[in-house]
Amino acid sequence: MAGSIVELRRQLTSGPAAELRRLLDDPALQARLPESYDPQQAAERALSALRCLGRCLLFAPERGAFPERVGVHVLRRAVPRACEQMRGWKQAAAELGRLWDKEGDLRRLEEVTLQRVEERLDAEAICVGAAKSAAAAMQTGELTCEEADALLEQLQEELDSWDAVLLEHLDLLSVVADEPIVTAWQQALADAYRETPPWLLSEILREQAEASRREVENDPLLQPLATPTEALRPSRAPSQRAYPPRLLTVQMAAAPATRNVLLRWNAPGGDHYAFASLGVPVGETRELEVRVFRTEDDREADDLAERPVTLAGVAGTIDARGVCRFSVDELRRAAEKGQPLELQVGGESWPADEQSLAGVERTLLQLGGSAND
Repeated sequence: MAGSIVELRRQLTSGPAAELRRLLDDPALQARLPESYDPQQAAERALSALRCLGRCLLFAPERGAFPERVGVHVLRRAVPRACEQMRGWKQAAAELGRLWDKEGDLRRLEEVTLQRVEERLDAEAICVGAAKSAAAAMQTGELTCEEADALLEQLQEELDSWDAVLLEHLDLLSVVADEPIVTAWQQALADAYRETPPWLLSEILREQAEASRREVENDPLLQPLATPTEALRPSRAPSQRAYPPRLLTVQMAAAPATRNVLLRWNAPGGDHYAFASLGVPVGETRELEVRVFRTEDDREADDLAERPVTLAGVAGTIDARGVCRFSVDELRRAAEKGQPLELQVGGESWPADEQSLAGVERTLLQLGGSAND
């Protein structure tokens, strides 16, 4: 295990170490900035150098593999730009809830959520690199204690403000708790950071994911969905992804007059699965969106693009994003005729969960009764 951790650390730091050496030779990072260089560009490169240094320190390969500090002039240029960058990351984090409410592409949502976590790791690296460089500069007399404290305090204030926003979205961030890259970051942390890791690399995400699982399992209003991992990721155990209750109920809470159920199917061979949430405001015709995924990697089933599909005899086609749409009005008429809500993909029948199937049929028939009143 120790050997694999050493190799993992080298993999995570070889790129940043090489980039750091390259940047420190850049004229933009010299003490006297050439007149031809844009100060903003120099600040951006200084920030990149600080981030690379911090990444190397966080994952600590053997000593001598990278420069262990940046110059005072680099630090002074980088800190204001770092604060500006953190404010941008904070704004992006604040939009996370709205994005999950409106975006239907699960893969895209997970990628964006993972990006928010990586941005926080970058910020941690920036602060680690700044603290290391400031300490070295104070020892050599290049930087006074007062200036060092002022620089580091600027970073900490922005970090604290951003963290407050991230904590508000902890249940969303926990969706990526078991992502391989997150696990790799946790395992590769240097000894100095293992006992008190950056908080997003502690157990907080997994603990929140487990809390989400328990909340769904214990909430009778969410029982038609079973557990989120069974409904959305039925094949992945034991590291199945936990979807917080607020994500599962986004479409269900769209309107007070909406009745909603979740319907899911599994391909007979187990290589694909599909699910759909049905939100039907009384008297309003809407589409039922069926999303198809590959079981192996939980990605959209683009391998089934253009495959013909029928649901209760209503025809459709899977698009390049693994989505097929059906008219709720046509499905309602099929239900009134007693047509079973059978999903056929390319002529192959996919069995549906019986409990959720009955719920969808009742909803469609109730819609028909309301529409005829």
